[in-house]
Amino acid sequence: MMFGKMFDAYVMMWKKTLDFESKTDLKTYGYAMAMHIGAFFDITLLYFIERWIGLTSTGAIAIGIGIVYFLISFPPVWTMSGRRLNDICRHRALLFLIFVPLIGWIALIVLLSTKTVNESEDDDFTI
Repeated sequence: MMFGKMFDAYVMMWKKTLDFESKTDLKTYGYAMAMHIGAFFDITLLYFIERWIGLTSTGAIAIGIGIVYFLISFPPVWTMSGRRLNDICRHRALLFLIFVPLIGWIALIVLLSTKTVNESEDDDFTI
């Protein structure tokens, strides 16, 4: 059943791309990001399969799919992360930490994985 919750969170991430006011709890954020990262792993696997069977020598098809997926998925991930920062009472401008190599990424991951005061372990997820 966990895959069902993960998939539901991932679909809701896409549906609420332009929703800047709703809440995203830690569990929902984690589920959606796990599916998002899983999609990138699938594209990486496609790259190696493409190279292994000799379809192209550079893996251009998988790289192209990866670039398109990144560009299309950037707005939903960005807004969901902004909602998550808003839930932990941090300003959305902290999302720009992603542009600081390594230290900014680590700081942003720590911030986004922080629980809010009223979140508990067994809450149903809401997005």
